Amino acid sequence: MDTPKKSRRTEELNMLQEIRYRAKIEEAIVNDIPVSVLIWGPSASTIDAISSLRIKIRTVLTQRGHLARFSEELVDAESSGDAGSQQLMHGELFDLIVSLPNTYASIIAINNFMSDNRLNKKMIIFLDATIDYGRDFQNLLESSTQRTYGSAITYKGEGEFGIVEATVYETVKRIGEIKFLNERI
Repeated sequence: MDTPKKSRRTEELNMLQEIRYRAKIEEAIVNDIPVSVLIWGPSASTIDAISSLRIKIRTVLTQRGHLARFSEELVDAESSGDAGSQQLMHGELFDLIVSLPNTYASIIAINNFMSDNRLNKKMIIFLDATIDYGRDFQNLLESSTQRTYGSAITYKGEGEFGIVEATVYETVKRIGEIKFLNERI
Protein backbone atom coordinates (compact mmCIF):
# COMPACT_ATOMS: atom_id res chain seq x y z
CA MET A 1 0.00 0.00 0.00
CA ASP A 2 1.24 3.46 -0.95
CA THR A 3 2.02 5.83 1.82
CA PRO A 4 0.01 9.07 1.76
CA LYS A 5 3.15 11.03 0.89
CA LYS A 6 3.99 8.76 -2.08
CA SER A 7 0.38 8.79 -3.29
CA ARG A 8 0.32 12.57 -3.07
CA ARG A 9 3.49 12.82 -5.18
CA THR A 10 1.95 10.57 -7.86
CA GLU A 11 -1.14 12.82 -7.96
CA GLU A 12 1.03 15.89 -8.35
CA LEU A 13 2.95 14.33 -11.24
CA ASN A 14 -0.29 13.27 -12.94
CA MET A 15 -1.69 16.80 -12.57
CA LEU A 16 1.48 18.28 -13.99
CA GLN A 17 1.34 15.91 -16.95
CA GLU A 18 -2.33 16.87 -17.56
CA ILE A 19 -1.48 20.59 -17.37
CA ARG A 20 1.35 20.21 -19.87
CA TYR A 21 -0.92 18.26 -22.21
CA ARG A 22 -3.68 20.87 -22.01
CA ALA A 23 -1.17 23.70 -22.48
CA LYS A 24 0.00 22.10 -25.74
CA ILE A 25 -3.60 21.91 -26.93
CA GLU A 26 -4.20 25.57 -26.00
CA GLU A 27 -0.99 26.59 -27.79
CA ALA A 28 -2.16 24.81 -30.94
CA ILE A 29 -5.49 26.64 -30.70
CA VAL A 30 -3.71 30.00 -30.36
CA ASN A 31 -1.51 29.24 -33.36
CA ASP A 32 -4.62 28.47 -35.43
CA ILE A 33 -6.33 31.80 -34.74
CA PRO A 34 -6.37 33.75 -38.02
CA VAL A 35 -5.17 37.34 -38.05
CA SER A 36 -5.99 39.78 -40.84
CA VAL A 37 -3.01 41.76 -42.14
CA LEU A 38 -3.16 44.60 -44.66
CA ILE A 39 0.23 45.06 -46.35
CA TRP A 40 0.99 48.46 -47.86
CA GLY A 41 3.96 49.09 -50.08
CA PRO A 42 5.16 49.18 -53.67
CA SER A 43 3.08 47.43 -56.28
CA ALA A 44 3.55 43.68 -56.49
CA SER A 45 4.22 44.16 -60.20
CA THR A 46 7.24 46.35 -59.41
CA ILE A 47 10.50 44.48 -59.66
CA ASP A 48 12.47 45.57 -56.61
CA ALA A 49 13.57 44.15 -53.28
CA ILE A 50 10.86 45.78 -51.14
CA SER A 51 8.11 44.61 -53.46
CA SER A 52 9.53 41.08 -53.30
CA LEU A 53 9.64 41.29 -49.50
CA ARG A 54 6.01 42.38 -49.47
CA ILE A 55 5.03 39.37 -51.60
CA LYS A 56 7.05 37.02 -49.38
CA ILE A 57 5.37 38.29 -46.19
CA ARG A 58 1.92 37.85 -47.74
CA THR A 59 2.81 34.34 -48.93
CA VAL A 60 4.16 33.20 -45.54
CA LEU A 61 1.20 34.65 -43.63
CA THR A 62 -1.27 33.03 -46.03
CA GLN A 63 0.50 29.68 -45.72
CA ARG A 64 0.17 30.01 -41.94
CA GLY A 65 -3.59 30.45 -42.26
CA HIS A 66 -3.87 34.21 -41.91
CA LEU A 67 -5.66 36.68 -44.18
CA ALA A 68 -2.97 38.81 -45.78
CA ARG A 69 -3.87 41.26 -48.54
CA PHE A 70 -2.48 44.20 -50.47
CA SER A 71 -4.56 47.39 -50.74
CA GLU A 72 -4.54 47.18 -54.51
CA GLU A 73 -6.34 43.85 -54.25
CA LEU A 74 -9.14 45.49 -52.29
CA VAL A 75 -9.62 48.91 -53.90
CA ASP A 76 -12.78 48.91 -56.03
CA ALA A 77 -12.49 51.13 -59.11
CA GLU A 78 -16.29 51.32 -59.31
CA SER A 79 -16.69 52.55 -55.72
CA SER A 80 -17.83 56.11 -55.10
CA GLY A 81 -14.96 56.56 -52.64
CA ASP A 82 -11.45 57.39 -53.79
CA ALA A 83 -8.55 54.99 -53.20
CA GLY A 84 -7.44 56.81 -50.03
CA SER A 85 -10.91 56.60 -48.47
CA GLN A 86 -11.13 52.94 -49.36
CA GLN A 87 -7.71 52.29 -47.83
CA LEU A 88 -8.87 53.97 -44.64
CA MET A 89 -11.99 51.79 -44.52
CA HIS A 90 -9.98 48.65 -45.23
CA GLY A 91 -7.42 49.59 -42.59
CA GLU A 92 -10.15 49.88 -39.97
CA LEU A 93 -11.32 46.33 -40.70
CA PHE A 94 -7.92 44.59 -40.54
CA ASP A 95 -6.16 43.53 -37.33
CA LEU A 96 -2.74 44.79 -38.42
CA ILE A 97 -1.39 47.16 -41.06
CA VAL A 98 2.17 46.58 -42.23
CA SER A 99 3.66 49.41 -44.26
CA LEU A 100 6.76 49.06 -46.43
CA PRO A 101 7.13 52.51 -48.01
CA ASN A 102 9.85 53.07 -50.56
CA THR A 103 9.21 56.61 -51.84
CA TYR A 104 8.84 60.13 -50.49
CA ALA A 105 5.18 60.17 -51.61
CA SER A 106 4.44 56.98 -49.68
CA ILE A 107 5.92 58.52 -46.52
CA ILE A 108 3.57 61.50 -46.87
CA ALA A 109 0.60 59.13 -47.21
CA ILE A 110 1.72 57.13 -44.17
CA ASN A 111 2.03 60.32 -42.12
CA ASN A 112 -1.60 61.09 -42.97
CA PHE A 113 -2.75 57.63 -41.91
CA MET A 114 -0.67 57.78 -38.71
CA SER A 115 -2.64 60.83 -37.63
CA ASP A 116 -5.88 58.80 -37.76
CA ASN A 117 -6.65 57.19 -34.40
CA ARG A 118 -8.60 54.40 -36.08
CA LEU A 119 -5.46 53.16 -37.82
CA ASN A 120 -2.35 54.29 -36.00
CA LYS A 121 -2.68 51.81 -33.13
CA LYS A 122 -2.45 48.91 -35.52
CA MET A 123 0.27 50.14 -37.86
CA ILE A 124 3.87 49.03 -38.12
CA ILE A 125 5.92 51.08 -40.55
CA PHE A 126 9.25 49.72 -41.72
CA LEU A 127 11.63 52.42 -42.94
CA ASP A 128 14.75 51.56 -44.88
CA ALA A 129 17.45 53.84 -43.48
CA THR A 130 19.31 53.61 -46.81
CA ILE A 131 16.49 55.41 -48.69
CA ASP A 132 16.22 59.21 -48.71
CA TYR A 133 12.58 59.76 -47.78
CA GLY A 134 13.06 63.50 -47.14
CA ARG A 135 12.20 65.40 -43.97
CA ASP A 136 8.93 63.50 -43.49
CA PHE A 137 11.03 60.43 -42.61
CA GLN A 138 12.28 62.17 -39.44
CA ASN A 139 8.78 63.46 -38.66
CA LEU A 140 7.42 59.93 -38.89
CA LEU A 141 10.15 58.51 -36.64
CA GLU A 142 9.73 61.27 -34.08
CA SER A 143 5.94 61.09 -34.01
CA SER A 144 5.96 57.30 -33.59
CA THR A 145 8.27 57.52 -30.57
CA GLN A 146 6.13 60.24 -28.98
CA ARG A 147 2.99 58.12 -29.19
CA THR A 148 2.05 55.10 -27.17
CA TYR A 149 0.68 53.46 -30.31
CA GLY A 150 1.81 52.74 -33.82
CA SER A 151 5.45 52.12 -34.47
CA ALA A 152 8.12 52.96 -36.98
CA ILE A 153 11.04 50.56 -37.21
CA THR A 154 14.17 51.24 -39.21
CA TYR A 155 16.30 48.68 -40.98
CA LYS A 156 19.29 49.03 -43.29
CA GLY A 157 18.57 47.62 -46.71
CA GLU A 158 18.04 44.10 -47.95
CA GLY A 159 20.56 42.66 -45.50
CA GLU A 160 18.14 43.43 -42.66
CA PHE A 161 14.91 42.19 -44.23
CA GLY A 162 15.00 39.47 -41.58
CA ILE A 163 14.23 42.15 -38.97
CA VAL A 164 11.12 43.14 -40.92
CA GLU A 165 9.93 39.56 -41.35
CA ALA A 166 10.58 38.53 -37.75
CA THR A 167 8.77 41.61 -36.43
CA VAL A 168 5.73 41.01 -38.64
CA TYR A 169 5.46 37.31 -37.78
CA GLU A 170 5.96 37.94 -34.05
CA THR A 171 3.34 40.72 -34.07
CA VAL A 172 0.85 38.46 -35.86
CA LYS A 173 1.50 35.75 -33.24
CA ARG A 174 0.95 38.28 -30.44
CA ILE A 175 -2.33 39.46 -32.00
CA GLY A 176 -3.48 35.82 -32.17
CA GLU A 177 -2.65 35.44 -28.46
CA ILE A 178 -4.60 38.61 -27.64
CA LYS A 179 -7.61 37.36 -29.61
CA PHE A 180 -7.39 34.05 -27.74
CA LEU A 181 -7.24 35.76 -24.35
CA ASN A 182 -10.11 38.10 -25.22
CA GLU A 183 -12.28 35.09 -26.11
CA ARG A 184 -11.57 33.65 -22.65
CA ILE A 185 -12.67 36.76 -20.77
